[in-house]
Amino acid sequence: MTQLSDLPAEERPRERLLAVGVDALSEPELLAVVLRSGTRGASALDLGAALLDQYGSLAGVAAAPIAEVAARSGLGPAKAASLAAAFRLGSLAGVSRGEGRRRRASPADPPPAAPA
Repeated sequence: MTQLSDLPAEERPRERLLAVGVDALSEPELLAVVLRSGTRGASALDLGAALLDQYGSLAGVAAAPIAEVAARSGLGPAKAASLAAAFRLGSLAGVSRGEGRRRRASPADPPPAAPA
């Protein structure tokens, strides 16, 4: 398990994203960028790959219960919350490309109706 700081800068996920764009990154690399850091025994890239192994796909990771992700060694509530927020933003961005979706300016605003 390699620490990302041991990799050449051009192979680190965040640096690759900045250099070549988000579309060039693999799913484990994208998860590593969201996770930001790993643990003493596993890099953020290792943690991202392990999540994909456990849940089978990016959609599986997105659908996993936050508490279950948080309980995984090396993650915890902050990283699980970051993942959940990133997946939700991606979902909202996809929906907002559709027709006339109303933006929620505040958590107190009612959620938009589900698409028919």
